[in-house]
Amino acid sequence: MRVVLSWMTLVWTAGVCWGDVGEIRNTVGQPPESKPVLSPPIPAEPWAQRVIPRGRADCVLVVPAPPTVVEWAHDIARLRPLLLVVYQERAITNVPVVHIWDSASQDWLRIASQQFVTGAIFDRPPPHAILVGPDHLLPPGMSQKPSWATKLTRIPRVDLVSMVNALNEIFSFTPSEWRALAERYGFTLRDLNEERRRWGRYGRPGEGPPPPPPVPRGHDEMPPRSMPTPSPSPLSEDSPSPASEDK
Repeated sequence: MRVVLSWMTLVWTAGVCWGDVGEIRNTVGQPPESKPVLSPPIPAEPWAQRVIPRGRADCVLVVPAPPTVVEWAHDIARLRPLLLVVYQERAITNVPVVHIWDSASQDWLRIASQQFVTGAIFDRPPPHAILVGPDHLLPPGMSQKPSWATKLTRIPRVDLVSMVNALNEIFSFTPSEWRALAERYGFTLRDLNEERRRWGRYGRPGEGPPPPPPVPRGHDEMPPRSMPTPSPSPLSEDSPSPASEDK
């Protein structure tokens, strides 16, 4: 039910109210403290030598490795069929550390960044790649559109509010999904469409729809010619009245 942004707004405040049109904003500042990570820890075993089945996934979500972000990405993967790739920020390590989630083994597999860039890690590369994080954090070669992807979505900010807002543009989360995410991460859902529902389709009284545009007219088209209306002749004293003629 996406209008321009999401159907409701998420903010880091207290309280919950529902809505159906809006955007996601972080209006107060820093998010609450991170919750314990429920996702398995990311290991550092040698690179995977096998491919990951795509299954029903139409996109791959690539996120940095902070625990809260990884936990959130797993929650999104439970809501929508997608493949999940996690990378260590370039500022933390000089060697690219990239892992992909293997749903078959329910564990992380370490891969080379080149395996992602070429699509060799997938049995069938998904058509849509979603890259989260600015260029200076992404591993070398992973900040550009992969050759196997027909569509690329970049999300430069890594705060949860910005990421959820951007993904809603793609996945159009349902009201129940919004409520689940809000409860899990302490978001507030704010109705941004209250005024429109209160006053109806055309807004407040007196704020009707705009007038229609004028009918276009070609350069060679002449305006309609006005015909003069003849005025009635005055009656003289000798002129018979209509009533006398009837007799």
